[in-house]
Amino acid sequence: MPRKREVIDGEIQCSGCSEWKAFTTNNFYQRSNGVMEVKCKDCQVSESRQYRETHEKTEEQKQRQRAITKQWYVDNREIVSAKEKEKRAEARSKKPTNVKDGMRRCTDCGEWKENTEANFSITKGKTISKCKPCNAQRSREYKKNHPLTEEQRQQQSVVNKQWRKQNRSKVRANMKQWKSNNRLRVLISDTIRRALLREGSSKEGQSIFNHLPYTLEELIAHLETLFEPWMTWDNWGQYKPSTWNNNDQSTWNNNDQSTWTWQIDHIIPQVAFPYSSMTDANFQKCWALDNLRPLSAKQNVQDGDRGWRKSKAIKKEEGVEGHNAVLLMMTPTQRID
Repeated sequence: MPRKREVIDGEIQCSGCSEWKAFTTNNFYQRSNGVMEVKCKDCQVSESRQYRETHEKTEEQKQRQRAITKQWYVDNREIVSAKEKEKRAEARSKKPTNVKDGMRRCTDCGEWKENTEANFSITKGKTISKCKPCNAQRSREYKKNHPLTEEQRQQQSVVNKQWRKQNRSKVRANMKQWKSNNRLRVLISDTIRRALLREGSSKEGQSIFNHLPYTLEELIAHLETLFEPWMTWDNWGQYKPSTWNNNDQSTWNNNDQSTWTWQIDHIIPQVAFPYSSMTDANFQKCWALDNLRPLSAKQNVQDGDRGWRKSKAIKKEEGVEGHNAVLLMMTPTQRID
């Protein structure tokens, strides 16, 4: 009969590795009858792993073990649920607080941002812990490192088409929400798409900001530096003669929204820079920041490109034609060689 091991100052010597460890359930397993094992958990796990490697179970034994395990979980749901709840509570207590005072910390980049749907996606009623830019970056990296085969692409295409067909209302709502949150990107992308279409070309599925020499944020900052006192992103839109009031200056006096609206204007009109692809030099000239400005929607609609055409005709009469005429109408900072 094995010699009984003594507990000294709350510690006991493991019968496997002979190390002295605290005699608690953190270090030693407890049997169903309450008796504590005298071999530590690390030793038992190691021995169990070695045994499984040298005594591989047959498929019949694996199925029988899975059935026993499954039945145990069914018979002990309350115990399993209590243990899982305890583990989750312990994990939450160790986890740093990521939500505070209406702000949420991205678990990827670590930045604190407003806890809104504009910054964090919501899936099945739960807020994703990573901010949208980090989530999108991870998704791009995964797709790049795990490309789909042609068969997988076809299967995914069929699944996507079927889902869109069954959830048309949700697709329309999501697209409407996305366009509402990305009005500026949608406007520029659609304008470029139509310009290419007139030349018998297309974007070929490419993002416009892969070819423009600035980001969307830089474009927004550029336009805001040129805002007139009454201009805001709330009154950016179409010209409506029925609601336009030339005498309305309410925006200057208080926070009421004016009936005035503004649009993004090309100082040198787009017709001066025909392009058939986003790699053309004219594309860069047309969409250069120096050629873009915020302008009263009424003035933009009334002027159109007529003023430019008139100036061009005058220059032509003076013996200056083509690209040189355009350069004379541009400021030195607008001239792109």
